[in-house]
Amino acid sequence: METDPLEILLLIIAALANLISHSCLELVAEEMSQGSRTPNVSWSRPEEHNLLSFLISQKLDGRMGDGLFRHSTWTAAAAHMVVVTQPPPATIKTAKSCKGKYGTFKTTYRVINEWRRLSGVHWDNENGANIVGAYAEKVWADFLKAKGTGMLAFKKKGWPFYSAMETLLLNDFARGSCAYNPTAATTTGNAGIVQAPPHLPASRLLPSLPQEMLECKPPLSCQRLCRNERLWLYAGTP
Repeated sequence: METDPLEILLLIIAALANLISHSCLELVAEEMSQGSRTPNVSWSRPEEHNLLSFLISQKLDGRMGDGLFRHSTWTAAAAHMVVVTQPPPATIKTAKSCKGKYGTFKTTYRVINEWRRLSGVHWDNENGANIVGAYAEKVWADFLKAKGTGMLAFKKKGWPFYSAMETLLLNDFARGSCAYNPTAATTTGNAGIVQAPPHLPASRLLPSLPQEMLECKPPLSCQRLCRNERLWLYAGTP
């Protein structure tokens, strides 16, 4: 029995159509996967400084509740970063990337607080955990094993944005006699724990940057007094 040539042709066409359809689906899936990935956005130290300055100003204006900002704040933060960053950054800071950076700051701040809650440990914003001696090394190793490597960078150096995050998240760590004051000279044992100062001066909220590091030099545009915390906010970088 002879095979109809038309039937063979139809089978070939069907096979080709199936192959093309499968290839198209794979391409679409790959594009969707790439589109869903968060791009690696690099942040310079002045950009981080500018973002936190902006967020503190938003908090003082009453646009923060329970440690969270509204979506409109992140949109405004992205616009702010475009205006104040000169020359233009290598990567544009979107609302999503600004929110993500703040999330990274919160994670760092909270792991430092986990460390500070341990009895007898040290923390200061210049030297970090300042691990010295066999006992301190053991405590440090046990902490990293239990809590992960979030503190690893702070074994011998501090975090310049701790005070700024403390201003944004006032209720995230015990206040009063257990609050850390980087300017005080008297400590309790080796723990680096001192009596909390009544107010934090503006110069301690954010780290000072060498002039040559600054990517933008906006004027000192405002000085606002927070009704609740009595903190002076410098919206520009002097």
